[in-house]
Amino acid sequence: MNETKNTDCSELTEFYSEKYNLIFYHITKCAMTSILRSPQLDMKTTLCRDVPEDAKIFCILRDPYERALSSYVHVAWLAKNRARMLLSVEKYFETLWHDGTPKYINSHCWPQSYFLEYSPEYLGNSWIGRRLNKVDYFLNINHLNSDLSKITGDTIRLTKQNIGCGLIGPGRILPSEHKTAMAEFKQEKYKEDVKRLYEMDYRLYNEKINNKGSL
Repeated sequence: MNETKNTDCSELTEFYSEKYNLIFYHITKCAMTSILRSPQLDMKTTLCRDVPEDAKIFCILRDPYERALSSYVHVAWLAKNRARMLLSVEKYFETLWHDGTPKYINSHCWPQSYFLEYSPEYLGNSWIGRRLNKVDYFLNINHLNSDLSKITGDTIRLTKQNIGCGLIGPGRILPSEHKTAMAEFKQEKYKEDVKRLYEMDYRLYNEKINNKGSL
C-alpha cells in the first residue's frame, strides 16, 4: 500500500471509482450527493487495501460564502422540522459563535478544510488517512462537469441532487421566509462573520481555485 495515498489498515475505507481509478474526498454542501449517486462515476465505499496505489484523489471546493448560505438553509430547515419555527440568521450566527469561539452545529457547517485533513474531533476513524497534501485535483463546483470530464477523460454529466431540500416537507421554509432570510444573510455583518468562521476555506479556495483557474 502506498502510504502517500492510503493508510494500510483493514478497517479504513474510501469512496472509490474503479471505472476511473479515482478516490473522492467528500465535503458536505459541495455536490457530495451528486457525486456519490452518479451512475457514471459509480463511486463505491471500498476498503483502502483494495484501492490501487496509483489511484488519484479529487475533492470539490465551493466559494465559502455560497456554501455558508447553503449550510444555513439546511440547518434552518432541520430546525423548522423539529420546532416548526424558522431559525433566524441572527440566531444561527450566535450559535456558531458560541462564547466567542467557533462552534459548528453539525457537519454541514464544518469548514471545507476539516474534510481534507483528518482530526479525531471531526472525521471518524474511517477517514484517518485523509491529508490535504494527498489531493491531486481540486475541482470547482461551478465547473464541475467540465472539470470531471478532464480528469476522467470522459464526458461526465451529473444530475443535481437535494435541490431545494429546505423548501419541502412539513417543516419546509416558505418562499416569503426564504426571501427574508436571504436578504438578512447578505448583510455586511454576516458576511464578516462568514469570513472569520471560514478563514481557512477562503485561503484554500483562493489558492486552489481562484488563483489557478480551470483545470
